[in-house]
Amino acid sequence: MVTLDRTDPGTRALLVSCNFFSVYGLDRARAGRLFLPSECSVPGQAPVVVVSEELWRERLGADPGLLGKVLQINEQAFTVVGIAPAGFSGRINRGALWIPYTAEPYLDPDESRFRDPQASWLVLNGRLAPGISRIRAQSEVAIVARQQDRLYPGRRTTVAVTDGSMLSQLDVSGRA
Repeated sequence: MVTLDRTDPGTRALLVSCNFFSVYGLDRARAGRLFLPSECSVPGQAPVVVVSEELWRERLGADPGLLGKVLQINEQAFTVVGIAPAGFSGRINRGALWIPYTAEPYLDPDESRFRDPQASWLVLNGRLAPGISRIRAQSEVAIVARQQDRLYPGRRTTVAVTDGSMLSQLDVSGRA
């Protein structure tokens, strides 16, 4: 059994939806599988994890029998169901482990981000449908955010629809 915790470098875990991988163009794992819809249907449903190939090689010894084994993550047991291929574009925020967002109660049983209306932890990623502009998407998502904010007086949701880049403009001219 391998133990990973918040102090381990390179073991950043991301809570994601079950369609996270397909949004980033990944339809199948390098080994094993990706999440099943049932693993994201009910909070506390599935303590499963998909690991990056990089983490599998560098920290987990490229163990060919890793699938089905248990990883201790923040002192909680998670079953490894898949290994994402090297270079997977969904390694946003240096994620090396992906856990269904419904498994959040396993990571921090004393505090639920799902029950806290003031929580500011949710980041949505997606792709625009053909023919939909970023401006239109921004407008539609802002309407939903305002409707949700009305349910919780004092809350103000910020929405930004970007092209996915962390840079708004890159100057390669050599000028400062």
